[in-house]
Amino acid sequence: MIFLKVGHVFGQKLLQPSIDKISNARMGKLYADYLAADVWVKTGNTDPSSKKMMEAAFEKLDIDHALLSKTIKNPVKYFDTYFNLRKLVKGEEICTSSAINKASYLLYNVKNTALKKTYFNKVLKAGLGKEGLSDELKSLFEDAELTIKDEAFIADTRILLERYKLIERGAISPQFSLTTSKGEILTPASFKGKVLVMQVLFSNKSADSILAQKKAFEKVADSFADKDSILFVRIDMGKNIKLGNTAVEAFTSPHVLQLSPLNKNEFTNQFMLMNLTRHMIISDQKIMYSHLPDIASIGVFVNVAKMTTEINKNDE
Repeated sequence: MIFLKVGHVFGQKLLQPSIDKISNARMGKLYADYLAADVWVKTGNTDPSSKKMMEAAFEKLDIDHALLSKTIKNPVKYFDTYFNLRKLVKGEEICTSSAINKASYLLYNVKNTALKKTYFNKVLKAGLGKEGLSDELKSLFEDAELTIKDEAFIADTRILLERYKLIERGAISPQFSLTTSKGEILTPASFKGKVLVMQVLFSNKSADSILAQKKAFEKVADSFADKDSILFVRIDMGKNIKLGNTAVEAFTSPHVLQLSPLNKNEFTNQFMLMNLTRHMIISDQKIMYSHLPDIASIGVFVNVAKMTTEINKNDE
Protein backbone atom coordinates (compact mmCIF):
# COMPACT_ATOMS: atom_id res chain seq x y z
CA MET A 1 0.00 0.00 0.00
CA ILE A 2 1.43 3.41 -0.99
CA PHE A 3 0.22 6.83 0.21
CA LEU A 4 0.89 9.93 -1.95
CA LYS A 5 0.86 13.41 -0.38
CA VAL A 6 2.28 16.64 -1.86
CA GLY A 7 4.91 14.88 -3.87
CA HIS A 8 6.10 12.65 -1.00
CA VAL A 9 5.79 8.88 -0.86
CA PHE A 10 5.09 7.28 2.51
CA GLY A 11 5.47 3.50 2.87
CA GLN A 12 3.20 1.48 5.12
CA LYS A 13 6.08 1.10 7.58
CA LEU A 14 5.47 4.64 8.83
CA LEU A 15 2.00 3.61 10.03
CA GLN A 16 3.00 0.24 11.51
CA PRO A 17 4.01 1.39 15.05
CA SER A 18 0.57 2.86 15.74
CA ILE A 19 -1.15 -0.26 14.31
CA ASP A 20 0.97 -2.51 16.53
CA LYS A 21 0.17 -0.37 19.56
CA ILE A 22 -3.58 -0.70 18.97
CA SER A 23 -3.27 -4.44 18.32
CA ASN A 24 -1.21 -5.05 21.46
CA ALA A 25 -3.67 -3.10 23.59
CA ARG A 26 -6.56 -5.10 22.20
CA MET A 27 -4.67 -8.35 22.67
CA GLY A 28 -3.97 -7.46 26.29
CA LYS A 29 -7.65 -6.77 26.98
CA LEU A 30 -8.78 -9.96 25.25
CA TYR A 31 -6.28 -12.04 27.21
CA ALA A 32 -7.37 -10.40 30.46
CA ASP A 33 -11.01 -11.21 29.65
CA TYR A 34 -10.01 -14.79 28.92
CA LEU A 35 -8.17 -15.16 32.23
CA ALA A 36 -11.15 -13.75 34.12
CA ALA A 37 -13.47 -16.22 32.39
CA ASP A 38 -11.11 -19.11 33.05
CA VAL A 39 -11.20 -18.34 36.77
CA TRP A 40 -15.00 -18.60 36.77
CA VAL A 41 -14.86 -21.92 34.94
CA LYS A 42 -12.43 -23.35 37.47
CA THR A 43 -14.38 -22.16 40.52
CA GLY A 44 -17.83 -23.02 39.14
CA ASN A 45 -19.37 -20.62 41.66
CA THR A 46 -22.97 -19.94 40.65
CA ASP A 47 -24.42 -18.16 43.67
CA PRO A 48 -26.61 -15.14 42.71
CA SER A 49 -24.02 -12.48 43.51
CA SER A 50 -21.30 -14.26 41.58
CA LYS A 51 -23.44 -15.25 38.62
CA LYS A 52 -23.84 -11.64 37.44
CA MET A 53 -20.07 -11.22 37.34
CA MET A 54 -19.74 -14.60 35.61
CA GLU A 55 -22.29 -13.53 33.00
CA ALA A 56 -20.39 -10.29 32.47
CA ALA A 57 -17.15 -12.24 31.99
CA PHE A 58 -18.86 -14.50 29.46
CA GLU A 59 -20.23 -11.57 27.44
CA LYS A 60 -16.68 -10.26 27.00
CA LEU A 61 -15.44 -13.45 25.38
CA ASP A 62 -15.06 -13.25 21.62
CA ILE A 63 -14.56 -16.35 19.51
CA ASP A 64 -14.21 -14.57 16.20
CA HIS A 65 -11.51 -16.62 14.50
CA ALA A 66 -9.64 -13.76 12.83
CA LEU A 67 -9.13 -12.04 16.17
CA LEU A 68 -8.19 -15.26 17.95
CA SER A 69 -5.65 -16.28 15.36
CA LYS A 70 -3.71 -13.08 15.99
CA THR A 71 -4.14 -12.50 19.70
CA ILE A 72 -4.58 -15.78 21.56
CA LYS A 73 -1.63 -18.13 21.82
CA ASN A 74 -3.78 -21.15 22.67
CA PRO A 75 -7.13 -20.79 20.85
CA VAL A 76 -8.14 -24.38 21.68
CA LYS A 77 -7.95 -23.60 25.40
CA TYR A 78 -9.82 -20.36 24.74
CA PHE A 79 -12.62 -22.30 23.03
CA ASP A 80 -12.80 -24.76 25.92
CA THR A 81 -13.11 -21.87 28.35
CA TYR A 82 -15.80 -20.24 26.23
CA PHE A 83 -17.97 -23.35 25.99
CA ASN A 84 -17.45 -24.35 29.62
CA LEU A 85 -18.40 -20.89 30.85
CA ARG A 86 -21.38 -20.78 28.49
CA LYS A 87 -22.61 -24.00 30.08
CA LEU A 88 -22.32 -22.46 33.55
CA VAL A 89 -24.10 -19.28 32.49
CA LYS A 90 -26.74 -20.62 30.12
CA GLY A 91 -26.89 -24.32 30.87
CA GLU A 92 -26.89 -26.97 28.18
CA GLU A 93 -27.55 -25.41 24.79
CA ILE A 94 -28.35 -26.84 21.42
CA CYS A 95 -26.23 -25.38 18.68
CA THR A 96 -27.60 -22.49 16.67
CA SER A 97 -27.43 -21.86 12.94
CA SER A 98 -24.93 -19.12 13.70
CA ALA A 99 -22.65 -21.59 15.51
CA ILE A 100 -22.90 -24.06 12.63
CA ASN A 101 -22.07 -21.35 10.09
CA LYS A 102 -19.08 -20.23 12.14
CA ALA A 103 -17.88 -23.82 12.44
CA SER A 104 -18.13 -24.27 8.68
CA TYR A 105 -16.21 -21.02 8.15
CA LEU A 106 -13.49 -22.14 10.58
CA LEU A 107 -13.11 -25.46 8.79
CA TYR A 108 -12.25 -23.74 5.52
CA ASN A 109 -10.38 -20.68 6.75
CA VAL A 110 -8.24 -21.76 9.72
CA LYS A 111 -4.99 -23.70 9.41
CA ASN A 112 -4.90 -24.89 13.03
CA THR A 113 -6.28 -28.45 12.80
CA ALA A 114 -6.69 -28.82 16.57
CA LEU A 115 -8.77 -25.63 16.63
CA LYS A 116 -10.98 -26.87 13.81
CA LYS A 117 -11.51 -30.24 15.50
CA THR A 118 -12.33 -28.64 18.84
CA TYR A 119 -14.92 -26.22 17.53
CA PHE A 120 -16.43 -28.81 15.18
CA ASN A 121 -16.86 -31.31 18.04
CA LYS A 122 -18.38 -28.69 20.34
CA VAL A 123 -20.95 -27.67 17.75
CA LEU A 124 -21.69 -31.18 16.49
CA LYS A 125 -22.23 -32.71 19.93
CA ALA A 126 -24.36 -29.79 21.07
CA GLY A 127 -26.59 -30.30 18.06
CA LEU A 128 -27.12 -34.03 18.46
CA GLY A 129 -30.26 -35.05 20.29
CA LYS A 130 -33.37 -37.17 20.22
CA GLU A 131 -34.45 -35.63 16.96
CA GLY A 132 -31.34 -36.93 15.22
CA LEU A 133 -29.32 -34.97 12.68
CA SER A 134 -30.49 -31.76 11.05
CA ASP A 135 -29.60 -30.97 7.43
CA GLU A 136 -27.27 -28.24 8.70
CA LEU A 137 -25.33 -30.70 10.86
CA LYS A 138 -25.07 -33.17 7.99
CA SER A 139 -23.66 -30.37 5.83
CA LEU A 140 -21.20 -29.45 8.60
CA PHE A 141 -19.95 -33.02 8.78
CA GLU A 142 -19.40 -33.05 5.02
CA ASP A 143 -17.35 -29.85 5.39
CA ALA A 144 -15.26 -31.51 8.10
CA GLU A 145 -14.54 -34.55 5.91
CA LEU A 146 -13.30 -32.26 3.14
CA THR A 147 -11.13 -30.01 5.29
CA ILE A 148 -9.74 -32.14 8.13
CA LYS A 149 -7.35 -34.72 6.73
CA ASP A 150 -7.37 -36.95 9.79
CA GLU A 151 -8.65 -40.50 9.27
CA ALA A 152 -9.02 -41.25 12.99
CA PHE A 153 -11.02 -38.06 13.58
CA ILE A 154 -13.35 -38.78 10.65
CA ALA A 155 -13.81 -42.42 11.72
CA ASP A 156 -14.68 -41.43 15.29
CA THR A 157 -17.09 -38.77 14.06
CA ARG A 158 -18.81 -41.22 11.74
CA ILE A 159 -19.39 -43.59 14.64
CA LEU A 160 -20.84 -40.69 16.64
CA LEU A 161 -23.19 -39.91 13.78
CA GLU A 162 -24.21 -43.56 13.45
CA ARG A 163 -24.92 -43.61 17.16
CA TYR A 164 -27.35 -40.73 16.79
CA LYS A 165 -29.00 -42.32 13.78
CA LEU A 166 -29.88 -45.09 16.22
CA ILE A 167 -31.17 -42.50 18.69
CA GLU A 168 -33.27 -41.00 15.92
CA ARG A 169 -35.16 -44.25 15.52
CA GLY A 170 -35.22 -44.98 19.25
CA ALA A 171 -32.81 -47.89 19.25
CA ILE A 172 -29.95 -46.73 21.46
CA SER A 173 -31.10 -48.38 24.70
CA PRO A 174 -32.16 -51.99 24.17
CA GLN A 175 -33.79 -53.51 27.23
CA PHE A 176 -33.08 -56.98 28.57
CA SER A 177 -35.20 -59.57 30.29
CA LEU A 178 -33.33 -60.02 33.54
CA THR A 179 -33.32 -63.73 34.37
CA THR A 180 -30.56 -66.23 34.98
CA SER A 181 -30.23 -69.44 32.99
CA LYS A 182 -32.19 -71.05 35.83
CA GLY A 183 -35.06 -68.59 35.43
CA GLU A 184 -34.22 -66.53 38.52
CA ILE A 185 -35.38 -62.91 38.24
CA LEU A 186 -32.66 -60.26 38.50
CA THR A 187 -32.91 -56.58 39.34
CA PRO A 188 -30.65 -53.72 38.22
CA ALA A 189 -29.32 -53.64 41.78
CA SER A 190 -27.80 -57.07 41.10
CA PHE A 191 -25.34 -55.42 38.74
CA LYS A 192 -24.57 -52.21 40.61
CA GLY A 193 -20.95 -51.83 41.59
CA LYS A 194 -19.93 -55.03 39.81
CA VAL A 195 -17.35 -55.68 37.14
CA LEU A 196 -19.27 -57.10 34.17
CA VAL A 197 -17.65 -59.45 31.67
CA MET A 198 -19.94 -59.98 28.70
CA GLN A 199 -20.28 -62.39 25.81
CA VAL A 200 -22.71 -61.97 22.91
CA LEU A 201 -23.53 -65.07 20.86
CA PHE A 202 -25.22 -64.87 17.45
CA SER A 203 -27.02 -67.60 15.55
CA ASN A 204 -24.89 -67.15 12.42
CA LYS A 205 -22.18 -69.33 13.96
CA SER A 206 -22.00 -73.10 13.72
CA ALA A 207 -23.08 -75.12 16.75
CA ASP A 208 -19.50 -76.31 17.27
CA SER A 209 -18.18 -72.75 17.14
CA ILE A 210 -20.79 -71.55 19.63
CA LEU A 211 -20.03 -74.39 22.03
CA ALA A 212 -16.30 -73.66 21.82
CA GLN A 213 -16.92 -70.00 22.59
CA LYS A 214 -19.22 -70.83 25.48
CA LYS A 215 -16.75 -73.29 26.98
CA ALA A 216 -13.85 -70.81 26.80
CA PHE A 217 -15.98 -68.08 28.36
CA GLU A 218 -17.32 -70.34 31.11
CA LYS A 219 -13.86 -71.66 31.95
CA VAL A 220 -12.83 -68.13 32.83
CA ALA A 221 -16.11 -67.55 34.71
CA ASP A 222 -15.49 -70.66 36.81
CA SER A 223 -12.01 -69.44 37.71
CA PHE A 224 -13.61 -66.32 39.25
CA ALA A 225 -16.52 -68.15 40.89
CA ASP A 226 -15.54 -67.09 44.41
CA LYS A 227 -15.42 -63.38 43.51
CA ASP A 228 -18.90 -61.89 43.81
CA SER A 229 -17.59 -58.53 42.58
CA ILE A 230 -17.31 -59.97 39.05
CA LEU A 231 -20.35 -61.01 37.02
CA PHE A 232 -20.12 -62.95 33.77
CA VAL A 233 -23.07 -62.19 31.49
CA ARG A 234 -24.05 -63.88 28.25
CA ILE A 235 -26.46 -62.39 25.74
CA ASP A 236 -27.88 -65.05 23.42
CA MET A 237 -29.16 -63.82 20.08
CA GLY A 238 -30.32 -66.86 18.10
CA LYS A 239 -32.47 -69.96 18.08
CA ASN A 240 -29.47 -72.30 18.09
CA ILE A 241 -28.54 -71.24 21.60
CA LYS A 242 -31.89 -70.77 23.27
CA LEU A 243 -32.67 -72.39 26.59
CA GLY A 244 -33.84 -75.96 26.05
CA ASN A 245 -31.06 -76.93 23.67
CA THR A 246 -29.58 -79.63 25.88
CA ALA A 247 -26.34 -79.88 23.93
CA VAL A 248 -25.66 -76.24 24.70
CA GLU A 249 -27.12 -76.16 28.18
CA ALA A 250 -24.81 -78.93 29.26
CA PHE A 251 -21.99 -76.40 29.15
CA THR A 252 -23.77 -73.51 30.89
CA SER A 253 -21.80 -72.43 33.93
CA PRO A 254 -23.79 -71.50 37.05
CA HIS A 255 -21.61 -68.40 37.26
CA VAL A 256 -22.75 -67.02 33.88
CA LEU A 257 -25.96 -64.99 33.84
CA GLN A 258 -28.04 -65.09 30.67
CA LEU A 259 -29.85 -62.00 29.42
CA SER A 260 -32.20 -61.87 26.44
CA PRO A 261 -32.64 -58.62 24.48
CA LEU A 262 -36.29 -57.72 24.01
CA ASN A 263 -35.65 -56.25 20.57
CA LYS A 264 -33.12 -58.54 18.93
CA ASN A 265 -32.93 -56.77 15.58
CA GLU A 266 -31.99 -53.35 16.95
CA PHE A 267 -29.59 -54.85 19.47
CA THR A 268 -27.85 -56.87 16.74
CA ASN A 269 -27.56 -53.79 14.53
CA GLN A 270 -25.84 -51.85 17.28
CA PHE A 271 -23.27 -54.53 17.98
CA MET A 272 -22.65 -55.05 14.28
CA LEU A 273 -22.10 -51.30 14.02
CA MET A 274 -19.39 -51.46 16.65
CA ASN A 275 -17.78 -54.55 15.06
CA LEU A 276 -16.81 -55.89 18.46
CA THR A 277 -14.48 -58.85 18.14
CA ARG A 278 -12.59 -58.92 21.42
CA HIS A 279 -13.36 -59.77 24.99
CA MET A 280 -13.86 -56.77 27.25
CA ILE A 281 -14.23 -56.13 30.94
CA ILE A 282 -16.38 -53.16 31.89
CA SER A 283 -15.84 -51.47 35.24
CA ASP A 284 -16.82 -47.92 36.25
CA GLN A 285 -17.68 -47.18 32.61
CA LYS A 286 -14.14 -47.94 31.46
CA ILE A 287 -13.30 -50.71 29.02
CA MET A 288 -10.29 -52.95 29.52
CA TYR A 289 -9.22 -55.72 27.15
CA SER A 290 -8.92 -59.28 28.36
CA HIS A 291 -7.79 -61.38 25.42
CA LEU A 292 -9.59 -64.66 25.94
CA PRO A 293 -9.36 -67.39 23.28
CA ASP A 294 -12.11 -68.23 20.81
CA ILE A 295 -14.49 -65.43 21.81
CA ALA A 296 -16.16 -64.07 18.70
CA SER A 297 -18.47 -61.30 19.88
CA ILE A 298 -18.40 -59.38 23.13
CA GLY A 299 -20.90 -56.73 24.18
CA VAL A 300 -20.48 -53.45 26.02
CA PHE A 301 -22.89 -53.08 28.91
CA VAL A 302 -22.19 -49.77 30.61
CA ASN A 303 -25.20 -48.14 32.26
CA VAL A 304 -26.03 -50.93 34.67
CA ALA A 305 -28.31 -48.78 36.80
CA LYS A 306 -30.77 -48.37 33.92
CA MET A 307 -29.86 -51.62 32.18
CA THR A 308 -29.09 -49.97 28.87
CA THR A 309 -26.37 -50.34 26.29
CA GLU A 310 -24.17 -47.36 25.60
CA ILE A 311 -22.14 -47.22 22.41
CA ASN A 312 -19.09 -45.01 22.59
CA LYS A 313 -16.11 -45.82 20.40
CA ASN A 314 -14.00 -43.16 22.16
CA ASP A 315 -13.96 -45.18 25.38
CA GLU A 316 -12.24 -48.14 23.79
